[in-house]
Amino acid sequence: MSASVQTASRPAPLQPGNAPHHRMENVSFAPQTRSRLETEVRFRKLLTGAQVNPLDGINLVASSRALNWEGMKLEVGVSRGLDVEDLVVDGHYLVLNLGEETIELETKRDDEWVSASLPPKSFWINTEGHPFSLRHSSHTYFATCLIDGGYLDNRVGHHCALQNVCGASDRLLASLMEAMIACLFEQQADEKTRQLSNEIIGNFLDALAMRFGKRVGACVNKGGIAPSQLRALKSWAESRLDQSLSVADMAARVELSSAHFSREFKRSTGTTPWRFIIDLRLKKARHAIYSGYSVGEAAAVAGFSDQAHLTRAFKQSYGLPPATFLRSCGRSSRHTLVDGN
Repeated sequence: MSASVQTASRPAPLQPGNAPHHRMENVSFAPQTRSRLETEVRFRKLLTGAQVNPLDGINLVASSRALNWEGMKLEVGVSRGLDVEDLVVDGHYLVLNLGEETIELETKRDDEWVSASLPPKSFWINTEGHPFSLRHSSHTYFATCLIDGGYLDNRVGHHCALQNVCGASDRLLASLMEAMIACLFEQQADEKTRQLSNEIIGNFLDALAMRFGKRVGACVNKGGIAPSQLRALKSWAESRLDQSLSVADMAARVELSSAHFSREFKRSTGTTPWRFIIDLRLKKARHAIYSGYSVGEAAAVAGFSDQAHLTRAFKQSYGLPPATFLRSCGRSSRHTLVDGN
């Protein structure tokens, strides 16, 4: 069988007279003219689970969609800025800066925006099960890679926990990703080419696990998390909602890596660990507000960072802000609520 490689029309230059050409050694290649490409990656909002497309305004110039690579999706594109907050994807998500300039960006850490840099040929890595927030206004040429966590685990023979890093430079890993990108533009689609592509992908995954991964347990197939474990997790989380909670904390309770725990938790419950915690916090905040607490007090006891965070999550989940919810119940708090909060 043959597969046609999906490419799109060449994007506009990032700077006058300087169109972004991807180079490997002394070879320069650019995609041929095709129709507009759509991302294969399914992005979801952390708070609501709603599917969104943050790459809608980004010009994708190549995709592995038609090649049907097992366990991996690779895309190449050009961006004139990005602003996303609290998104999740199903897998490890990597970005490689293919441009010649450092990307100055901001990312979230502990609910605070912090500055970071992504030099040329360096990686941003977000491990499976973790939400991410990114914003920048740079003109960028980049590649993204979504890796199925279970596929990576099976490849290396153990549960592999990747590091969350920004600006990680690794010449070998970057060269292997560039080789995968070259496969997207390979005009031959015969068996030998597919075998070569599979070898490159395998080497890339092995290098990724060795350079940025940590072995956290044997690769044992399980049918999700046991109901008794879920009940214990819920009780444990409910008693600590006013504290900082993380996927790693929850995973440690059942002796799994964060990535493996996220997969098994979703398999067992149909939702992500982050969504589970947010739902518990919203339930506690709703009960507190109904009992007479102010929105600010409810935010504190339920573990939200502040009143605005609770208000945003409440409205996204229930379709109305806390004050409107309170009025609909015919109740009033012990404090005057700011209109709309």
